Amino acid sequence: MPELAEKVAKLAGLVPQLSVPIMTVNLIDGIIRELERAQSQLRALVDLLARAAAAGQRAQELGDEDLARLAGCAQEDAATATGNVLRGLGAIAGILGIVAPLLAAIGGPQLPDLSSLDGAGLDQALAAIDALVSILRTARDGIPLP
Repeated sequence: MPELAEKVAKLAGLVPQLSVPIMTVNLIDGIIRELERAQSQLRALVDLLARAAAAGQRAQELGDEDLARLAGCAQEDAATATGNVLRGLGAIAGILGIVAPLLAAIGGPQLPDLSSLDGAGLDQALAAIDALVSILRTARDGIPLP
């Protein structure tokens, strides 16, 4: 009998009324993980930019052209890395396009569009990602699971 119960539980996950909420929660969990990864990378870049700016300021104080060039390179590298992290969120935007109608079907919140992050500064991008993670967590907690 215990085996029958396990098999019935597995089959129940295939019923649309049960499988759609489970799939939605799994998608949301994956999106949150990727957004948190991007947040971590962006916060590291904020720290890098702050150190590079301090090094650039110190280079000016000392009149050290080599240090100024290095600080400038670090700032350029951070800007490139920021663009790469934000472009990497394009895949997440596609998955959000799948999740949004599922959330709408159960009366969930409308999700913001990540395309607004194109060309955004670090602070603006971090604030947008923070808001999206908060919305997704709230939506996830509101989905009834079998």
